[in-house]
Parts: sequence; C-alpha cells; structure tokens
Amino acid sequence: MIERCTELASRDGADEFFRRTEWRRQLKRVVDDFASERGCIGRFETPSERDTALREELEASRREIERRLSGSRVTHLCYPWYDGAPFAVEASRDAGFELNYFGLRRNRPTNQPGQDPFGIVRLQELFLERLPGKGRKSLADLLKWMLELRSVPERLFPDRVADATAETVR
Repeated sequence: MIERCTELASRDGADEFFRRTEWRRQLKRVVDDFASERGCIGRFETPSERDTALREELEASRREIERRLSGSRVTHLCYPWYDGAPFAVEASRDAGFELNYFGLRRNRPTNQPGQDPFGIVRLQELFLERLPGKGRKSLADLLKWMLELRSVPERLFPDRVADATAETVR
C-alpha cells in the first residue's frame, strides 16, 4: 500500500500533488482499493484521535525512558528531523513535557531569555564534529559531507529528482 501511495504522490511530483485540494480523496481511493483487494477495513484518524494517540504515545515513551533511567525525570522533547507540527507541541505539553527542541526556526535563529520553551532552537549535531578533541573534523570535511547528503534524494529517487529539475528549468 505504501508503494502505491508513494507512486501516486510522486507521479506528478510530490510537492505538486499535496498542493491539490483533492489529494486526500485520491490517497483514500488508493488505500480503499488496496484494503478491498485484501478484505481489510480501515479509516483515517480524525484530528482529535490523532492528537490523543500522539499524546498517549509521548506519555508512554516518557514513562519508558524514565523507567530505564531510574531516578530521571524526562521533560525535554527533541523533534526528529528538527521539526514538529503545532498539534505535536500541544500533545507534548499535554503529555507533561516542559521544553521542545527544533532545528532552526523562522524568525528565531537563537534562543533568548523569556522565549517560548516549546520552540527552542537546537544546534544540528553535525556541528558537534567541530568541537576540540580527538576526531575533530575540519570545516571543509563537514561542508563536503553536507554536499554529499544533498545527493541522497537523487540516488534514492532518481526519477523524482530528474522531474523536479526539469520542472525548475522550465
């Protein structure tokens, strides 16, 4: 099913696909067809169900970390890929977190006293490679690595990148 949804979204370029007003209906049709072929019954979560599920998952993960780190209290949440949605911030607050960490944020390049603790900017870990000590990386090495990372989408999705490049040139 994931492959079918991905194929549908990438056929005309994923960014363009998700700009269309009917994208949900089109994905739902793919999911429904897949489920029908296999005799499955399913549905989309409502925003309320999503928020409840996310809060419960955050609470459970916090409890598990606290269990494994006996005596520690978990109050900080770092978003994967440096980004989280407003509903995730509210779920984390409801789950008992006190601080949320993002990557660079628009209109907030640094943290200042008194700013919202649910929007803290954090340093990307690649810059930790520049700290003094054994194994320290040169700035040139880090920049080279960053450029190599930019080619990952091209290596993984050559057709999509080629389509996007052709679209950009037009």
